[in-house]
Amino acid sequence: MGTVRLVLAKNPVVALTLVVLAAVLVLLGTGSGGVAQWVASSYVVAIVIVTAVGMVRDILRGHWGLDILAVVAMVATVAVGEYVAGLIIVLMLSGGEALEDFAARRARSELTALLDRAPRTARRLTDDGVLEDVDVAEVRVGDQLLVRPAEVVPVIEMLQEQVQAFNGLVLDLLEISRFDAGAAVLDAERRDVRDVVAAAVDTVSALAQRRGSWLQVDVPDRPTNVDLDPRRVERILRNLLVNAIEHAEGTDVEVTVGADERAVAVCVRDYGVGMSQEAVEHVFDRFWRADKARARTTGGTGLGLAISLEDAHLHGGWLEVWASPGLGANFRLTLPRRAGIQLTSSPLPLVPDNPMPRRGVVAHAEEAPASSKADPAAIPDLDSLEAR
Repeated sequence: MGTVRLVLAKNPVVALTLVVLAAVLVLLGTGSGGVAQWVASSYVVAIVIVTAVGMVRDILRGHWGLDILAVVAMVATVAVGEYVAGLIIVLMLSGGEALEDFAARRARSELTALLDRAPRTARRLTDDGVLEDVDVAEVRVGDQLLVRPAEVVPVIEMLQEQVQAFNGLVLDLLEISRFDAGAAVLDAERRDVRDVVAAAVDTVSALAQRRGSWLQVDVPDRPTNVDLDPRRVERILRNLLVNAIEHAEGTDVEVTVGADERAVAVCVRDYGVGMSQEAVEHVFDRFWRADKARARTTGGTGLGLAISLEDAHLHGGWLEVWASPGLGANFRLTLPRRAGIQLTSSPLPLVPDNPMPRRGVVAHAEEAPASSKADPAAIPDLDSLEAR
């Protein structure tokens, strides 16, 4: 019952449809057929309107999904007076999305729990016959391990990483399938895009430090509010930042936020190996990589930029790239500040005017003491910007 309550809480349309269906059945049982038809038909028409609006937006973005068939079926049931069938279609449409989300969360939870239970040490038998406790990262193929009854077999670190990578691939494929089916939806809210940028930068700061890259973040002094889905936009920026750090080869990575009355833009600029024109044309293709022989230290599924492009389109926005061999790359995300605004331009240029990196300079570094050492993963203090 707890699982059912969780699914209904996260999918209110399913719960509301069940309530309406139950009310209609009660009305039919008491002989109030006319009232039951009016309640059911009104509810189905409301769902049709909401679904149709989202469907039209998806079509304008080039996405065709099963929502078209569902809308046609619901309209047909109302037209012929089969209002109970209309409610069943609504329940199937909303329930399918709910079950898909539940299955993804359940799979992710079970895999995480499995990895959490994995032993961190192993008992290894040495060549001298001595039993020693070692970290699982030190276990090698051919080692003899002692595993007592009811114990979990130690999983070496490499296998754990492969399992996590496979989990990431499954989740990315599931996300792509939502886009292809037209089932991806925005959970939009009014947010200051500077907060979303700061959150994304924070998640990659450790990677930047390991790779020796300096993160320079330049944001507006004033709040920059946008209608956006923070989870999706942060995912876009995180993908762009990881990609930039991986290819920067220890040079600077710059994050710049610009805004005007109609749009906001975020540019992620690196000064690494860059890309050829052929690579630029394919960089958003699924499973495509510019240099297949180049090893990535963060894994990756080859779907990150493809998903980022779909997330941008879902907002009615743009995701573009400029690159040049030896001069790095500049990815630009442009989003409308309000839902329904059609983009005609971006507040930031796509082609940068600074071909060479400014090494070791962080955003607003002039405010720091001259003797202090800049943090390569520094993030601007938004509270201090508000006070200006």
